[in-house]
Amino acid sequence: MYYIGIDPGKSGAFAIIDEKERIIQVELFTSLSVLSPSCLSCNSFTALEKVHAMPGQGVVSMFTFAENYGAWQGFMQALRMPHILVTPQKWQKTILDFQITKEVKPPGETPASGRARLMHNRQALKFGIVEFIKRRLPQSRDLILLKKDYDKADALCLALYAKKVHLNEL
Repeated sequence: MYYIGIDPGKSGAFAIIDEKERIIQVELFTSLSVLSPSCLSCNSFTALEKVHAMPGQGVVSMFTFAENYGAWQGFMQALRMPHILVTPQKWQKTILDFQITKEVKPPGETPASGRARLMHNRQALKFGIVEFIKRRLPQSRDLILLKKDYDKADALCLALYAKKVHLNEL
């Protein structure tokens, strides 16, 4: 059995693990053609991150983002791959072994400085996810080396979430 996690963001990634949580493939998203065909011909279960537009995203960025999301959904429907859509909040709460908190803006803070704080929190969350996945799947240490590889960590977490959901449904 293979478990696939898909982070469909603008620079998203996908990951495939087996039932023993060995990493079969993890790639930054370039096109659907990089998905291993051998994993599609056997049993698999996929978790696709359910995402939406966020304030402050540019038009081109949002279009690319939506295009990736739609391409993955169409791909899974065409191949009749069993899958679930899951929000980032849900998989993070279920999979991560650390508490995600929201900072409250101090009184008198301007919107510009508030956005900088929000970006800082997002970076801290991404770093925490990377550190979690390196602890949980030690073989990922050589695969997630750069900041641009952080989406791979999300995809691996989504694959772990797919496995957990699938096993709970059996």
